[in-house]
Amino acid sequence: MNNLLQPFRSCFSRQATFEWFVVIVVGFMLRSDHLGVTSRKLHQESENVSKGDYIFGHLFGAIGILVGDSRKWFCLPLFMNLQDGVKTILGWKKSASEPESSSHVVQMIEQGFEAAKGFGQALLLLDRYFLSVPALERLNACHLASETRMHLVTKAKSNAVAYERPPAKKPGRGRPPKKGHEIKLKELFTTRAADFQTATILLYDQEETIQYLCLDLLWGQGLYQELRFVLVVHQGRYSILVSTDLSLAATDIIRLYSYRFKIECTFREMKQVTHAFGYRFWSKSMPKLKRFLKKEEAHPLEVVTNEQDRQRIEKTIQAIEGFVMCQCIAMGLLQLVALQFSGRTSGLVFPLSANALPCGGLGGQRCCLFTQIYFSPVCSESACIHNENN
Repeated sequence: MNNLLQPFRSCFSRQATFEWFVVIVVGFMLRSDHLGVTSRKLHQESENVSKGDYIFGHLFGAIGILVGDSRKWFCLPLFMNLQDGVKTILGWKKSASEPESSSHVVQMIEQGFEAAKGFGQALLLLDRYFLSVPALERLNACHLASETRMHLVTKAKSNAVAYERPPAKKPGRGRPPKKGHEIKLKELFTTRAADFQTATILLYDQEETIQYLCLDLLWGQGLYQELRFVLVVHQGRYSILVSTDLSLAATDIIRLYSYRFKIECTFREMKQVTHAFGYRFWSKSMPKLKRFLKKEEAHPLEVVTNEQDRQRIEKTIQAIEGFVMCQCIAMGLLQLVALQFSGRTSGLVFPLSANALPCGGLGGQRCCLFTQIYFSPVCSESACIHNENN
């Protein structure tokens, strides 16, 4: 455990602060309370069909890396922050000349690229909500400003439209065409059904037989960037996958995209095991939010003008994000410990080798049992540090 926590020591100027950090992180691993979370109304467009069109909560964006071994893969969270509902708050400290805050789609690209700098090159797996022209434009701008290379593997909506390459420019006046014939991708499942290939690949830890068609087409109104589209038929369901890397094989794109769900499993474990979103930070300075705010109405935060009220609200947001980031560290440590010791623990007591990382996360009850067994001496030592500081 010391080997896992010691690298964080360089983040703190004082030893006592680092010891408090250890107490907090280990405490998150062992907590069993279920606290509520203040919320706002959100329209969600994720691929999780268990969610309603409108949900109440806080919208977090998260970046993680895919780690594991030959037996299991899981998403280790690196960074998480609030990406919706805080635009007004972030604008309080900006001058009129500064640009507005980026959308959470662009923020995700920027955060992913920042993480990719540590590896030199990376693939960013995203759900279909993030396939947009602003996201691709921001990615291209990042490539121009850095030697780091990052490609996207994501999913297109069922009504996506792409274009063939433009034909050769005809002699005479006029600009050369930017795009060719329009193609409605959904129709290709019917019109080009005979061109689909069959393959057997590993999907969600099981061998599955799929049919696919791979095409390189232009996409994005006004952008017309060449992307690799992979149309997939799996168990009677149709999907359209997309990659900015034109060198990736179609089967690799399908297999890689299946790993995207690992971050959903990480969210599940953070909610159910470590209760990462069970915070209760609030302030009397925070105005009451309207659940049914009309478009023409001003946001309640826009009417906050008192400087002290604004500072209290900013500190509340900082506390929420700090709490969740510490939870990310706690979950990452649990995952690394489970991976490191999965082959050393007796199957009679704690069957880590078989079920420690189902769907890429830690098993709920097994995780609680494991933290109590493994971290009990650490907690008692941390408690001593806490008492000495008092």
